[in-house]
Amino acid sequence: MTERAADSTPGPVVVIGAGKAGFETAIALRASGWNDRIVLVGDEDALPYERPPLSKDFLAGKMERDDVLIDGAVRLPQLEIEFHRATSVERLDLESKEVVLSTGESIRYSHVVLATGARPRRLTVPGADLEGVVHLRTLADAEVLKTTAETTESLVVIGGGYVGLEVAAHAASLGVRVRVLEGMSRLLNRSALPETSEHALRHHRAVGIEVNLDVRISELVSDHDGRVRGVLTEDGTLFEAETVLCAIGIEPCAELAERAGLAVANGIQVDESLRTSAPHVWAIGDCASFPVPYLRQHARLESVQNAVEQARFVASAIVSGQPGVYRAVPWVASKQGALTVQAAGLTGNHDSRVVYGDPDSGGFSTLAFDGETLVGIDAINSPRHFLAARRVLTQELNGTPSGLTLERARSSDFRLEDFGRRRDPEVVSG
Repeated sequence: MTERAADSTPGPVVVIGAGKAGFETAIALRASGWNDRIVLVGDEDALPYERPPLSKDFLAGKMERDDVLIDGAVRLPQLEIEFHRATSVERLDLESKEVVLSTGESIRYSHVVLATGARPRRLTVPGADLEGVVHLRTLADAEVLKTTAETTESLVVIGGGYVGLEVAAHAASLGVRVRVLEGMSRLLNRSALPETSEHALRHHRAVGIEVNLDVRISELVSDHDGRVRGVLTEDGTLFEAETVLCAIGIEPCAELAERAGLAVANGIQVDESLRTSAPHVWAIGDCASFPVPYLRQHARLESVQNAVEQARFVASAIVSGQPGVYRAVPWVASKQGALTVQAAGLTGNHDSRVVYGDPDSGGFSTLAFDGETLVGIDAINSPRHFLAARRVLTQELNGTPSGLTLERARSSDFRLEDFGRRRDPEVVSG
């Protein structure tokens, strides 16, 4: 992408997408001093809400609909942020700098922030659209699944990722017969290190969840009323179920960007400042693919932390006119019954791993290294390990060596908590 200066010329900023990333962008723009018009467009008929509780506390009945609203969502009018709910964007015209809404309104923008998020991947086998086949991405999805989980006797979860395992753990706690079908050779294949996958497998099997790996699905089978009654695999096995949750991952919502002529490849492509291939158009959150320095490639991250930090970065860049370089250590957390997984960094390029702690105790961590440099951690029921590693990763990313090396991590007296300690800010008198 070509080098270009930011433009903080006042004018409407249109934020497309009212999830966590879009909402935080609008709020941060106003808080940072943007005095012109801010328009937030969301295609769901709901105030902005948090997605992580949908597969955990909301599903378990510990939170109600109003409880999952993002803090401050009801204050949008007081902040003079125009919120268009249940509204989609029909066209993004880069030449005329216009956004055309499904209501027919056309808005000339000074900046557009694409926070269009992602949607669940769909099965492409016969029966995928049967009644009783559910997904979990939106609040409406969660309300359906919550009611279903309270009445169903058998659930098949297709997909052994974070969302699938979180729902499986909750359903099992209700006494539902739960079976997880994963197409890869291990759980959390895309997001976790092998040691984490193995521990998660043992944990879920120990609480009564049947986990099947290397499964190839050929069809979802219906009863005489057109409702799902099971999942048929390529080897002829039928996993009977009253309800099937499809949790095989998400894909970026990039169609609007693609139609507008923006660069798209596994998400909307942005540069180190989160700018798209068009001036005054930015992309953040689940839909954006951005360069990660220590991976030496683009990545698209699906986490609340990523959404919030990118939103605040872009808001500051728009207001100041100084884009800067986006640098942040990604992290994610997953609560699966009594199992908590916290991961920080990106481990795609690691070549060595060190297990820290005792897996048999139920709390341990796996450190991933690229050469002698720590690039990521998976912490199992070990929040102190997780926080220490995050501080180390942040220091390394900011060019301040922490002293933690692969050789040091392998030593008998190694203590992760001794590295990346918080330092009091230096007091300068003048």
